[in-house]
Amino acid sequence: MEDLDPWDNFRELVKDSFKSRFIKRRKKYVKKGFSQSVAKVKAYNVLLPLMRKKLRQTYRDYVIWGHHLKDDPVHQAIKKTIWKLLDDEDEDMGYEEAVESAINQRKFLLNKILKPLPLPEEEEENEVKRMKTDDTETDETDETETDETDQTEIDGIDETETDETEIELARKAKTQGI
Repeated sequence: MEDLDPWDNFRELVKDSFKSRFIKRRKKYVKKGFSQSVAKVKAYNVLLPLMRKKLRQTYRDYVIWGHHLKDDPVHQAIKKTIWKLLDDEDEDMGYEEAVESAINQRKFLLNKILKPLPLPEEEEENEVKRMKTDDTETDETDETETDETDQTEIDGIDETETDETEIELARKAKTQGI
């Protein structure tokens, strides 16, 4: 991770957000008789001003998010743990290793950020009734049942209603320990 280009994530986020538009434009150029490689370049260059604007907006949002994160008590506790690990002469850790270790040590704080959703009252009553009837039956299907909910839903939140760039940025930041 030492030679990581910090802009790679932003480039990928922006490109991903323009993927369908890029494909449509590339196909349009191919239909006009251009080769695949020329059509690809032309489609990219036509979208370039819009992608640059999206990059600036995404970066702005990330910087503002980072500014607010500095004041967050969970983030502050994890950062404090990171610096303790880095300052500890008995531990010979690099920054990435210290981040990983600090997150593992403070995972209970992060776990509090995502809380279970309460069932609506009417569903709760139905659930209690089902539990009573399930207790009388043998429960052999638990291990084989699969959740068939839409893949875009995570913990009851529909990601399609959220800015996809923010979601992807947060996922990539998480993988890099930011």
